[in-house]
Amino acid sequence: MQLMRAFDDLLPNFEYTEIFQINFLSDSYTELKGTYDLIDLYCQHPTCACHKVTILVYNSYNRVVATITYGWKPTSYYQRCGIHKMTAEALTQGYLDPHGLQSEYSCILLRAFTQMLDQEPRFIKRIKKRYAIFKKAVATNTKTLPDNIIPIGQLS
Repeated sequence: MQLMRAFDDLLPNFEYTEIFQINFLSDSYTELKGTYDLIDLYCQHPTCACHKVTILVYNSYNRVVATITYGWKPTSYYQRCGIHKMTAEALTQGYLDPHGLQSEYSCILLRAFTQMLDQEPRFIKRIKKRYAIFKKAVATNTKTLPDNIIPIGQLS
């Protein structure tokens, strides 16, 4: 089990606060029309090297309508960490987290997210940068986690 935490929750006064959103402006998805905020969560175990993010997609009513997990390392990296091949492949493409909140529009939001990964290289750079900053902040925090948490990067 991983303990995920929002970047902005751990570092609320951090100066790098670029907001990422998905906008549905066309009439092709009238029920989705609007702006969706993307909130990034990272594993807060100080020695975990999972290199992944969980994205909560919030609608204008401040409700989670999709939970997406994405990893930017090669599939082989995640397999070496003990993750099944199919799961590792899904992780590197982005997938709907089966343990997270979803809605009837989650699949469409996932498709929009993966399109953003392809079309916005700065989005992946932002995730990687915030992951590194988050992990550094967690490593310097004196608060300890339960002993039964096994970091992904330490699985064998």
